[in-house]
Amino acid sequence: MGVILQNFSQPGARYSPDQVPQPPPPPAAPSPTTYRELDILLRNEGSIPAVSLAGLTATLGLDSNGELLGANYGANGSDLSELIDGCPKPDDTLYPTMFGIDLAVPQWEAIGTALILTLIIIITIVGNILVILSVFTYKPLRIVQNFFIVSLAVADLTVAILVLPLNVAYSLLGRWEFGIHVCKMWLTSDVLCCTASILNLCAIALDRYWAITDPINYAQKRTLERVLALIAGVWVLSLVISSPPLIGWNDWPEEFSSEFPCQLTSNQGYVIYSSLGSFFIPLAIMTIVYIEIYIATRRRLRERAQASKINTLASRSIGMVAGNGEKELTTTHHHQQQQQ
Repeated sequence: MGVILQNFSQPGARYSPDQVPQPPPPPAAPSPTTYRELDILLRNEGSIPAVSLAGLTATLGLDSNGELLGANYGANGSDLSELIDGCPKPDDTLYPTMFGIDLAVPQWEAIGTALILTLIIIITIVGNILVILSVFTYKPLRIVQNFFIVSLAVADLTVAILVLPLNVAYSLLGRWEFGIHVCKMWLTSDVLCCTASILNLCAIALDRYWAITDPINYAQKRTLERVLALIAGVWVLSLVISSPPLIGWNDWPEEFSSEFPCQLTSNQGYVIYSSLGSFFIPLAIMTIVYIEIYIATRRRLRERAQASKINTLASRSIGMVAGNGEKELTTTHHHQQQQQ
């Protein structure tokens, strides 16, 4: 490459008749290494003469107008950094719609996605409202252990109202247009409600475990105050897990615009903290508890089967004894009649 630069940078060079240069061969397809070399050269030199770029056209297979090439890529070669293995980075394509809003997906796809997700949101809202109303209005269901179900339904209902609609809008627009404060509220509500839903499932598992392993004592301990205290603990723990980004444990920009994605902090400490509290620890607890419930239930069914078998044998024995006694009584009465 240096030889080519030297030959083209000497305007007074002449060739003898026997040194007439042959026409260059057809340009080969530029390799990614060639682009990277040119990028490094432009960055190191700061600027490069247009004639040198023209001398590189045969090697790089670029436009024959070296001056235009230098203008397109800039004196510092910054635009070449957008090339990845010889291919330009894909641009963020926006699709216009009849509503005058640019979307990240085609209009027909956006309409179909919006209809399906809206239907899911409506079903979630209606279903959880019916669960709550059934517990409070139908007297046989108004028992203390069903309050865990009500708390779970409230958590899922808040997800459907506060989280899912903004998630649908964000997915269709491909950018956040609602400001930093709504973004913080949305992310915090997402973590809070989803964590509360998972912890409510964990509380339901513990309630079933205590009811099966110690039914007599736990029936006395399962009071309304105890159940409400457990539910309050679930929501307080969910708030403790979701609130640290609001008080500084985040990497959100100070000046927020639609160019920045609305996403939860990528701080490694908070990611580990929230994932342990919201998912992995409850998952381990529920797995162990339901395994213990399965073992206890199987043991109880086995004991009940043995007790039923013993009762059957005892009933048969009593029946045989009763039958023999009745037979002897009948025989004695017959003999007495014969004697008379």
